[in-house]
Amino acid sequence: MTEKQANPTEFLKNLRRFIAGDMEPQQRLDWVVAAIADNMKAEVCSLYILRSDSVLELYASKGLNPEAVHNVGLKLGQGLVGNIAVTGRVLNLVDAQQHASFAYLPETGEEVYSSFLGVPVLRAGKMLGVVTVQSRSRRSYSDEEIAALEIVAMLLADLIFAGKLPMKEPPEAPSPARRLRSFSLIGVPLNEGVGLGYAVLHAPRIAVNEMFHEDNTAEKHKLVVALDSVRRSIDAMLARGDMAQAGEHRDILEAYRLFAYDKGWVKRLEAAIESGLTAQAAVDKVRNDMRALMASSKNAYMRERLSDFDDLAHRLLTHLTGENQAPAIMRESRSNIIIARFMGAAELLDYPRDKICALVLEDGADTSHVVIVARALGIPVIGQAEGIFSLVENGEALIVDGDKGEIHVRPDTTIKEAYAEKLRFLADKQKKYHALQNRPSRTLDGVAITLLMNAGLLVEIPHLAESGAEGIGLFRTELQFMIASAFPKAEAQEQLYRNVYRAGGDKAVTFRTLDIGGDKMLPYFRQKEREENPALGWRAVRLTLDRKALMRIQLRALLKASSGRSLRLMLPMVTELAEIEKTRRLIEHEKAHLARFGYDLPAQIKLGAMIEVPNLLFQLDGLMQAVDFVSVGSNDLFQYMMAADRGNQYVAARFDWFSPAFLRALASITAAAARHGTPVTLCGEMAGKPLAAMVLIGLGYHRLSMSAAAIGPVKTMLLSLHEGKIAAFLQEKLQQGYNEASLRPALLDFAQRHNVAV
Repeated sequence: MTEKQANPTEFLKNLRRFIAGDMEPQQRLDWVVAAIADNMKAEVCSLYILRSDSVLELYASKGLNPEAVHNVGLKLGQGLVGNIAVTGRVLNLVDAQQHASFAYLPETGEEVYSSFLGVPVLRAGKMLGVVTVQSRSRRSYSDEEIAALEIVAMLLADLIFAGKLPMKEPPEAPSPARRLRSFSLIGVPLNEGVGLGYAVLHAPRIAVNEMFHEDNTAEKHKLVVALDSVRRSIDAMLARGDMAQAGEHRDILEAYRLFAYDKGWVKRLEAAIESGLTAQAAVDKVRNDMRALMASSKNAYMRERLSDFDDLAHRLLTHLTGENQAPAIMRESRSNIIIARFMGAAELLDYPRDKICALVLEDGADTSHVVIVARALGIPVIGQAEGIFSLVENGEALIVDGDKGEIHVRPDTTIKEAYAEKLRFLADKQKKYHALQNRPSRTLDGVAITLLMNAGLLVEIPHLAESGAEGIGLFRTELQFMIASAFPKAEAQEQLYRNVYRAGGDKAVTFRTLDIGGDKMLPYFRQKEREENPALGWRAVRLTLDRKALMRIQLRALLKASSGRSLRLMLPMVTELAEIEKTRRLIEHEKAHLARFGYDLPAQIKLGAMIEVPNLLFQLDGLMQAVDFVSVGSNDLFQYMMAADRGNQYVAARFDWFSPAFLRALASITAAAARHGTPVTLCGEMAGKPLAAMVLIGLGYHRLSMSAAAIGPVKTMLLSLHEGKIAAFLQEKLQQGYNEASLRPALLDFAQRHNVAV
């Protein structure tokens, strides 16, 4: 077909019919690029397809040197085509050779062309390739031409994925042989644990069958009806009885509802319909556009919103296509492994919690909302598992190792037996830990050790009773802020704190004030300037004392929620004693305000500080007199002492908790606390590791706060430990000038000789 199409919609319809026809693959591609070039009055049209080795191969071209086809490739990020593939964004250039990303390829003969338009070829958010048009004349392509090429890219995506290419298998579609054999993938471990079960594909892609329409008004009406239905379903979810209480479930859905009513999103959908697409094709196009834009963004908030938009688009397509897809059938036992490209926290909460044994995401990061909620529910999670959604079918056997970040697909008998044995071993351990639940936490020589639990979400509080924890040593109040779309109102904060008290019964709770900044920036809280080193910047108590309204609202909510109780309040990242005094003045101001209006106040207020900044180590005596208790944040204290970012793969393993210098610093804290009679707790990651907890007990830490899952192993260890012996051992090592890089070998030897269960 070479004649020009006066009607773009008619051209696209014909193009789709031709792509679906029976033809030799290379001939089909050659025809397609020629037709596109003719229709857009361009001298060149080229299609590049992304191979499995991350090279964009020139698969077809009208206008470039025919010898370059299948012999020229660009790496991701190389040239204009590589730039589009990395960013997922359209490039519309009057003079392509002046662009910073332009890469000259003499084999193609493209040096004579000036104008350039390139569009990513996406399917379900996955980059498949790039389609380009070029002309000798210097011109900028119109919005209508860009929209037309984007629609062409949608058709090409279906062609690529269907395998209608001059090759044995398309880059994104695994071969039948691959689908039959065992293989493994490596992702990023985001929550520990092991899951053996069967794949449940979350929100499988709905096929768009009707691409083009003849009636704008009718398609817009379909969109309005579908949007109304989706919005009502979200409102109904919020009205359910189990959502009536404030908490993270409701906060997440409230944020979700905001996006369902987002006017900008609706305008994009209407514009796509006006370009000639049906309502369902418009939703698919806008979803792909949003995925490409958000996935390439460095803004964590934008990437997190991708999950919300993706699910909303899926729900819309369900209504528009009539494919009322229910989730894949889940097994009755806890053997379901959820596989998702993107997932919102609200969607995870839709699944029955007692049926899920693991979660695997193609996206996902440590601070993603869905990961935060999964961690609170005790579900093993692996993120960044590239391609997993395309490689796995519903019901296929999987093993997920959240400790190592490994996913075994259709595992063979040897792997199954090894992991089954590991699970049996872990189950036996859990039974033993459960049997210790009500046993007093005392060492062999009778020293009482208080084991506390870290939490941050309401769904975690039931673990208090299950684990046998004596209270909550650290409640991270910032998690409520991190999963919300705007600052939680005072009433919502107060209700959350009341619910935490109610769920915890008579067990003590230590609330840490808002700890944001660094790697925990709130999406709706904008800083004027980007910080070069946010970990050492404006965060935690520094931020909240500068933004007093934040602190005062939270303090007021905590004071009201704690009426008649003892309020334990802890300040994060204290650097100077003056910060404690400033906070005390704010507390007194809020107490006076509430008393003036007749509110009941807490029976007692205890103010504590976290020791995370090394500066406090040189003012410990003053600190112990200024507070009612202290808590050591060993994660930050260690990384600041060692000047080593714990998230940096090059230095994270270089330094050890058991460095004599660091242990001496920890010992100085308990010594100062003993001099002044100030209670001290350690609530970092060290507390939850049996070997490290053994050391901490020997250094005088008799209050340890950790994840609920760590309490059983740590309790088992301390019941086999003689506190006096480990204390004497450490005193001897640390006082005799032991200067090895780590005490780890000596500590393991001690544990073995004294039968300590580490």
